[in-house]
Amino acid sequence: RIGYQYDGPFAVRASGWLRRYLEAEDSPMAGGVDAGIEHPLGDRWRARVDGLWDDGYGGRRIGGTTEVAWQPRASLWLRGRVFVLGVRREDRSDFVTSSAVVSSSLKIADSVALHVVIDAARDEVHDFQSRVFAIVDRHLAGRADEPVLVEPHEMAPGIDPKPHLGRADELPV
Repeated sequence: RIGYQYDGPFAVRASGWLRRYLEAEDSPMAGGVDAGIEHPLGDRWRARVDGLWDDGYGGRRIGGTTEVAWQPRASLWLRGRVFVLGVRREDRSDFVTSSAVVSSSLKIADSVALHVVIDAARDEVHDFQSRVFAIVDRHLAGRADEPVLVEPHEMAPGIDPKPHLGRADELPV
């Protein structure tokens, strides 16, 4: 994996990867790229757009996400995210997977944040799925200033709980 990140008026991130599957006999290689751009929209709003292309062993995935985040008070972020991904499996069957995610992050103390995620997803393979979960984020070595990061290519199709807009260190108590 190789990546690039730029933090300026627009935060820009891009990465590319190449994988080799040891158990695969035919065409064991896969690779892809993802990129995103994030921009503040005033003091309390942010917007983000991400794209993903992954192809090779196992099939192809192409899609993207849009996300908005709002900080109604100093210790709270609220987010909404829509995710759409076109999938072509190796057997050449095509389908689209999509999800909508609503999440929040509440800074409880300098080293503790609570993240709550509600996710609803649908695709041709799994039909409708939903889940709700909460994460208590404790950074014992310092402040809770790192976002919860889960890249879309690491998640199952249609499930992407990452509440990545707005870091806990941007939420002073």
